Amino acid sequence: MSMSVVIPRKALHDELVSLLRTMIVQGELRPGIRISEQRLCTRFGVSRTPLREAVKILSAEGLIQLLPNRGATVARVTRKDVEEMIPILGELAGLAAELACRNLDEAGLGRIQAMHRQMLEHYHAGQEQSFLEFNRAIHDAIFQAARNRSLVETYQMLEQRLEALMSMAPKVARH
Repeated sequence: MSMSVVIPRKALHDELVSLLRTMIVQGELRPGIRISEQRLCTRFGVSRTPLREAVKILSAEGLIQLLPNRGATVARVTRKDVEEMIPILGELAGLAAELACRNLDEAGLGRIQAMHRQMLEHYHAGQEQSFLEFNRAIHDAIFQAARNRSLVETYQMLEQRLEALMSMAPKVARH
């Protein structure tokens, strides 16, 4: 007897969110430009319903602005928009660290310390991309150790939003 395996498939609107976010981040859809539902539906071969769901999600992320009776436009992002998010993520990281300290055992702490040492090696060697990858991995490990699903989901959503906003806004130092 063979068992069937169900492979989860992302919802269509989730795929559209990813495609639209990429188009915005890469500048194909520029700030202030009205989003043509009809053109995008034709381009992606989808109906308006999943596209509108995707637009609503990107609106909640601050990448798209919904205007009454005028449709949707790509948001204009400022340095201030980016700078306002950084302390919020810092507070979430502090909460995650506090919760992780309650949950981490010696082995888990050792893994994070090892990642930290590697991150510093990459920093001192001037390997920025590797440094950033380890920095992200350490944050992810701390958030996972916090064992709070809502906190992790909130952090991931805001981190993803910050990355998109940073690509659209004038450069700002990140702490």
